[in-house]
Amino acid sequence: MPPTGGSGLSLSSFLLLKYGFVETDIMSAAEYGNLRAVKVLLKMKGSTQNKLGETALMRAAYGGHPECVKFLLKREGGKRRNNGTTALMYAAQRGKLESVQLLLEREGGMKTDDGKTALMYAAQYGRRECAEALLDKEGGMRANSGWTALMHAADNGCSDCVRLLVDKEDGMKTNNGWTALMHAVFCGHLECAELLMDKEKGMQTTREWFGFPPGTTALDIARRHGHDAIASLLK
Repeated sequence: MPPTGGSGLSLSSFLLLKYGFVETDIMSAAEYGNLRAVKVLLKMKGSTQNKLGETALMRAAYGGHPECVKFLLKREGGKRRNNGTTALMYAAQRGKLESVQLLLEREGGMKTDDGKTALMYAAQYGRRECAEALLDKEGGMRANSGWTALMHAADNGCSDCVRLLVDKEDGMKTNNGWTALMHAVFCGHLECAELLMDKEKGMQTTREWFGFPPGTTALDIARRHGHDAIASLLK
């Protein structure tokens, strides 16, 4: 997904600058919530995907326009971008709860090519309400690397999402044996470490990664990175 927030660019402008093309007219209408234009354009030429594989439904979800999402869902629900991204993932990343709720039944449980879920996007970006809506359907799922939604939340310091996910996903490891606690410690997220320490502090890595040998603990990581406050918690 393209970056969101902070740039001041619409998704259309981002695509034009990065890839040198503009999406179809119907996608622009969907992104900005112009349902009337979406209906007219759909009758004229139907819905097409752009070079990234994006659909009008994805753009409506990105913009958080539930009426457009509802209208386009039957025609485009379940379609994937070239990398496997879905409209539900767009909505989850952006924190568009109503769109998430509309898309959940059709697209919940789907993964990107690298195994990422909508819940992982919600957790990564701290979208707690969206994460809560997705938890029953996608909680406990892993990406190809073994990463979970809890790990994404911990890695990015999203303590509200960590608090939500910890009972469902605590104790899980990546393919390298890293836990959510280890990722929180590595990045220096004290509050997340506090939420995870009781359940994961004694766990060890299983493979070398980022210069840390097998058998590394969260305490070892805290000490190496000079996170003294976290190290004190984990002793």
